[in-house]
Amino acid sequence: MTDRTAARTLASTTSALVDGLNVTDFLVRMLGDVAELFAVDSAAVLVALPDGSLDVLSATSHEATTLEVYQAQRHEGPCVDAIRGGVVVTASSADEMTRRWPDVGARMLDTGYRSVCATPMHWQGAAFAGINVFARAELALGTTDLATLRTFADLATLAIVSPDRLDDGALAARVARALDARVVVEQAKGVIAYRDEVDMAEAYRRLLALASDRGRPLDDVAAQTVRSAATGGR
Repeated sequence: MTDRTAARTLASTTSALVDGLNVTDFLVRMLGDVAELFAVDSAAVLVALPDGSLDVLSATSHEATTLEVYQAQRHEGPCVDAIRGGVVVTASSADEMTRRWPDVGARMLDTGYRSVCATPMHWQGAAFAGINVFARAELALGTTDLATLRTFADLATLAIVSPDRLDDGALAARVARALDARVVVEQAKGVIAYRDEVDMAEAYRRLLALASDRGRPLDDVAAQTVRSAATGGR
């Protein structure tokens, strides 16, 4: 990653942030930028809920979604540690991944990932979410790379809490709305997988491509896909 590439990507992401914000669409596009910029295979956001549980808020692939859900279920993994400790968490070998997270590490290896890096997202001094990147090759992130990733984490935080300074209840409500939109995205993936006779990973790629081709937010296209299926359309 060159400084010029990082600056260009951050400028594009920041522009999207101020142009009329749709949180769901912004997060999935930002994570796509992160994956491309750092040459990783997937990226996702895991968020802490008011009851102490965790849930996946956004992801670039079905595989990343599944891994984030598994981390939440098992209460272990890089993103879980990043949120709990409020610090960056990395692992770049199979031995390290399975030593630190026996269940989740094995699942990541089964999925084909060999390196991970999780960066916490902070609001008012507390980590409430985290960005997790997954790579099939060894990750070699330097100080500048980690600083850039932290900047993306801050932008994702602003996307969720802007435009106002939110109290805990309002923040929880906004996260809940984003999670509701993510549920619709999951339903649309299922519709496409059944309709087109493809697996869920391919269904998600097709849904992302459809949103990009139509120039519409991901959750809008997902909702339309679900409605069309319910009425017998395509």
